[in-house]
Amino acid sequence: MIAESAPKSYYAPARSDSWGGWFEPLFAGIRRNNVKAFSYINQNWDAQPIWHDPSCKNPTDWGDSRVQAPDSTVLKAWQETVRERCFMGTGPQLYKAIRFPK
Repeated sequence: MIAESAPKSYYAPARSDSWGGWFEPLFAGIRRNNVKAFSYINQNWDAQPIWHDPSCKNPTDWGDSRVQAPDSTVLKAWQETVRERCFMGTGPQLYKAIRFPK
């Protein structure tokens, strides 16, 4: 399982090198290692006051990790990738697919 993952500002979805620099290697590692669960933090860290607190280590280097942000360069590639057969999204079929009783 990969939990609570997000690129820092230097690979934020708005950057042109974001897909190749962070997202593509991440998904390649998921496929290669047969990762069963992946949790992405789709968040605008800059909009949260806690990350601007001086006591927070490196408070301004998280940026905006939302893949759907208006200036995102990764949205289309993200959507294509998560549609691959090896990925399951949320929905009524999920519990049946993972054999989890309700």
